[in-house]
Amino acid sequence: KFINEECCICSEEFVQSSFIYEMSCRHAFHFKCLDMWLENEGSCPCCRKDI
Repeated sequence: KFINEECCICSEEFVQSSFIYEMSCRHAFHFKCLDMWLENEGSCPCCRKDI
């Protein structure tokens, strides 16, 4: 189970058919949301921990 039950980027709940990525800080995101986020940022969208 992930720390968060929804993607911090798009605010949608995770469903089993979603491609979900869990970062080292244990926050999870939809893969597509995180991919777009990381094009411009180098940190977790929830806690801002550097990656």
